[in-house]
Amino acid sequence: MSILIHTNILLRRTQPDHEHHAVAVESVARLLDAGEPVYFTLQNIAEFWSVATRPITSNGLGFEPAMAQAEVNKIERFLVVLPDSPLAYGE
Repeated sequence: MSILIHTNILLRRTQPDHEHHAVAVESVARLLDAGEPVYFTLQNIAEFWSVATRPITSNGLGFEPAMAQAEVNKIERFLVVLPDSPLAYGE
């Protein structure tokens, strides 16, 4: 089975105080433990970055760019990017 992760799952796993944090972490962990590939796309990363670095007062998470990048690095380490133009992804 192929699974494309939703950006909200990526965001909730970075928010330990959010009511959906545990289910976000546990559901992805179960899929990975079962050997299921979990995919993300360029769009997921763009949406994640937008929300993660947006100020809290503007409905974002208020992450500094270095913290957002660290989270993107985790996504890239554990999940599989669906093919897109390598040039587009770098941007």
